[in-house]
Amino acid sequence: MQKIELVRGLLDRKKLAVMDILFNAHEEMYLGEISKKSKVPVATCFRIIGELVKLDLVKVVQIKRLKLYLVEKNEKTLFWGNILKKGRQVLDDFISMVKDMPGLQEVMLHGEEMKDRANLLVIGENLDESVLKRAMSDIRDKYQFTITYLPLTLLQYKQMSVMGMYGEKKKVIWARK
Repeated sequence: MQKIELVRGLLDRKKLAVMDILFNAHEEMYLGEISKKSKVPVATCFRIIGELVKLDLVKVVQIKRLKLYLVEKNEKTLFWGNILKKGRQVLDDFISMVKDMPGLQEVMLHGEEMKDRANLLVIGENLDESVLKRAMSDIRDKYQFTITYLPLTLLQYKQMSVMGMYGEKKKVIWARK
């Protein structure tokens, strides 16, 4: 079990659902919206958000009688953000599904990871395309997250890099040791 999964396993299911929604949101949300998306009753959601506010993880923006909630920007939320960020968890799951594939050498994130998609360069020799397709499909079904991948041999990757075809930011997210 990965460290992130261990920490997630220690949290109450409802609290984790509320935190997942808040930490993956890109704007303020109101209580009813958080409750609906997390499938947590409004009263329970209100109590959980109150705890998160006390812990300085969530802040309240009040506009007249309307209260909106969003994640604070501080050291505490950076820690929890790494645990709760959907994209990181999705990519970790993808890696766990493909890492034992014969011939796989490394997986790179190509460009910026977005909230609902990521582009990967999958580098190796004689890669089993069915394993990659199955992993991509499982990720899409489980997270509503799209992974687009390009399988390449190491030689192809090096030649295309020299030609400047991969000018965007690249980050190795897994490599065989």
